[in-house]
Amino acid sequence: MAALFFIAPIGCIGAQKKADNGLNNSYKKKIEPENSYVSDKDLKPDYLKLSKELIKKKFYDVALIQLKKVKKNKKNEAEIYFLMGKCNKGNKKYSKAEKNFHKVIVVNPDYAPAYNGLGLIYDMTGRRKKSEIFYKKAIRLNPARADFYNNLGFSKIISKKYKEAKPALLKSIALKPDFIRAKNNLALVYIMTEEDEKAFKILKNIFPLNIAFYNMGALYIKKGDRKKADTMYEKSVELHTEFKQGK
Repeated sequence: MAALFFIAPIGCIGAQKKADNGLNNSYKKKIEPENSYVSDKDLKPDYLKLSKELIKKKFYDVALIQLKKVKKNKKNEAEIYFLMGKCNKGNKKYSKAEKNFHKVIVVNPDYAPAYNGLGLIYDMTGRRKKSEIFYKKAIRLNPARADFYNNLGFSKIISKKYKEAKPALLKSIALKPDFIRAKNNLALVYIMTEEDEKAFKILKNIFPLNIAFYNMGALYIKKGDRKKADTMYEKSVELHTEFKQGK
């Protein structure tokens, strides 16, 4: 029996070719993203974010290296100079830090942390009058920052202007009630201004009683009152011993 041959209609063959091409293209589209080449540029780390993490861990030299790799633009330039200032301050390179903070202000005159940074630098280098000016500028730009008020208050403590320190420290605590550093500074002010009960009230609200007595002793040492300091230390030891025996 002779073999039978069937000729497919031309339209069907054309349609089949289109269908095949469509499947191939769709397959290519699906696998292209998975097999596409990833360049080194796409894998570059976020140097700015990395530098911030390093600063938190006090790896200032390594953080500075990362900051130098960040491409500056209008959005990040002030922050880069500020972070460089923090690194140099952390490394006690105060002259370099001062220059960094001033660069921040040139780029962005409203960058409050840079004024606070300059205040700290001037305090650390004994330029108290200038430090006060820059702390107050920082506060004017951002009056919600508790640390700015605390730094101003502590600057007054260093200058032995205890009564002037009090309002700044009270404001700091009002803004951030759990700010232990500001509370410790205020307790010192109270000791220096003969308001011992207020100092002790602050300390016993922060620490266990035996530690509160111990810290009172440390504050009396700063004041130069060894007799009162010894009394506080004795009470601290007694409470600590009672606590251990009670256990």
